[in-house]
Formats: sequence, structure tokens, C-alpha cells
Amino acid sequence: MGFHESEGEPFADVLLHEDVEFQLAGANRRNLLPVAVLRLSVPTYRSVLVEHAGYCEHPGDAAAPSEVQSLWVIVLLASGEGWQTETVRFCTAINCMDGRVQLPVIQYLQKRFDVDFVDSVTEAGPNLILSEAGDNSSVQSILSRVNVSVEHHGSAGIAVVGHHGCTGNPAARDEQVVQTQNAVRLLRQQYKNLEVTGLWVDSRWDVHEVD
Repeated sequence: MGFHESEGEPFADVLLHEDVEFQLAGANRRNLLPVAVLRLSVPTYRSVLVEHAGYCEHPGDAAAPSEVQSLWVIVLLASGEGWQTETVRFCTAINCMDGRVQLPVIQYLQKRFDVDFVDSVTEAGPNLILSEAGDNSSVQSILSRVNVSVEHHGSAGIAVVGHHGCTGNPAARDEQVVQTQNAVRLLRQQYKNLEVTGLWVDSRWDVHEVD
């Protein structure tokens, strides 16, 4: 960040800052865009930005008292050459719909796969559904949603989850672990180039791998 002194009007002081982050809706990356913080005289502000550039005045600006001599304005420097992109990484969780397991699994997988975000595919007892395999509609529904994460978000890995106190799959831990392992084998057949792991969330909501 640094100051640039310009000569006379229209800019008395210009502060350039090239590290302001903007999150663009629908984009899978953060865009670092340069902005300029300008101190303009009131007449210049109205002439350059309002009349010529089509900017809308803040209601308070039009009624500014006469003793106000200048205004600070933030302007986005829109040149495409100033854009820098940083890739955002995703992984995929095939998780139970139970709200209690969402945050523990997300936080675990962010560290496990070194990602920014976790795409969640939820069902009631998904490890049971996938372990029964077959060509049923529930399995195909799960796989179609996983495909979105893999194909459009470049998922770094997939986890299938079982947990304590599951209403959709009330089986005991040991049985659920076997179901989760069966589900992992199915997913590894479908996604040969991705790491697939199984998780168990215990009664304290701690997450463990069960491979």
C-alpha cells in the first residue's frame, strides 16, 4: 500500500491498495482487485463521478454543507490486467442429514483434505443405503449429486459417514462400520482417481476414520 501524489485536480491524494478481496457470487475463486481511495473536491466528485461516470450520489452528498471541501471516494480499478485469482478447493461428504454431525464432519474434512469448503450430500443413514448397493434410485440419487461435486468443484476426495444415535440407521457402531466400509468400496469403484474414506462420529461428536 502506498500514496501517490497527483498534481492538482482532479485528484489531490490517491491511496492505492491492491489486496482488497471481493467474493464473486457463483465463482470458485477469490478475486484480488485493485482499488483506489481518492480524495476529491466536491465539484470534481460531482462532475467526474456523478455526471460523467453515471455514479449515484449518496443522499447526504447533495446536501453537503458549504464548508465541506472534499470527499473520500473508493473506486474499483476495473482493468482486467489487475486481476489475480486464487483457487478454492472442495471435497465431498456423503453425510447423514442429522444436524449434529454437520460441523464436526466439515471441520474434520477441511483439515483431512486441506480444502476450503465441503460439499455435503445428505440422506438419512447414507452408509446403509450405499452398503446395500444395487441399482436403486436412492443410490443413484447420491451418486448423481456426488458427480456434481466431482465434476464442477473438482473434489479433492470423498468421505462417507456413519454416526452414533442415527435415526435413519439405528444399527450399532460395529455394524455401521462394516456398512461404511462396504460403501467406501462401492465409491472407490465409481471414483477410481479420488481418495475415498469412511468416517464414524461417536457419542461425543468426535470424528474417526474407519478404513
